[in-house]
Amino acid sequence: MPVSDHPRRGGRTLAAAMIILSAACGGGAEDNQADLSSESPSPAAAAQADSMIAGAMQQLKKTEMARFPCSLFRSEEMSSIAGVPVDSGSYTFVNRSEDNIEWKSEACAWSRQEDMNTVVDVWVSLPAHFPSGKVECYPLTGEPAVLGIGKSAWWQYYKGYGLGTLRVCSDGALMEVKVDKGKSASEAQTQETARKVAEEIMARLPAAGG
Repeated sequence: MPVSDHPRRGGRTLAAAMIILSAACGGGAEDNQADLSSESPSPAAAAQADSMIAGAMQQLKKTEMARFPCSLFRSEEMSSIAGVPVDSGSYTFVNRSEDNIEWKSEACAWSRQEDMNTVVDVWVSLPAHFPSGKVECYPLTGEPAVLGIGKSAWWQYYKGYGLGTLRVCSDGALMEVKVDKGKSASEAQTQETARKVAEEIMARLPAAGG
C-alpha cells in the first residue's frame, strides 16, 4: 500500500492523523467527521500528529503482514529468495476476470527496500475463491507450459521489462508469482526466482500442493 513519505503539516494534519488512526484500527474514514478547516496547530500538536500517523501506519503494516499470503514469508526469507532486500509485503484482495471467467485472489507484493519498486507479487486463489468452490485451472493463453511444478504451470516473460509471471495450478490452489528483477537479470534467473517462491508456497500451504 503506497504511503507518502511525509504527512502534510498544517491545519489538516491532526485531523488527518485521527482519520488514519481510526481506519488502521478498523474504523472507517466516513465515520470520522473531523474538521479539516482548523487553523495550523502548534509545533507540539504537529509532532503529536506525526507520531500518531507513524504509529497508525506501523499498526496497519503489522496487520498486512499477518494476512495470507503475506504471512507465508518473513521479510528476510523473501529477501533471500529475491536476491535483494525487500519489505514485509503489502496485502491486496483481487477480483480476477479472464475470458468472461471470474474468480478471486488474495495477493501480497514485496517491494525493494531501496526504491520501493515491487520485486515479487504473489496471487493465490484457494477453493473458496472460486464460484464452484473448487480450484479451477486457467492457463496463460498462448504461453508455453512449464514442467516439474504443480499439476500444470505456464510461464510468461516480457524481455523489455525483465518481468516474468509463473502461473501454477495444483489440487489446492491456483497461484501466480510475478517477478521483476529488472532487465539486468536473465529470463532464466527471473523464472528461477518465481519457481522458488511457488515451491515454497506449496510447501508451506499443504492444501496448495500436488
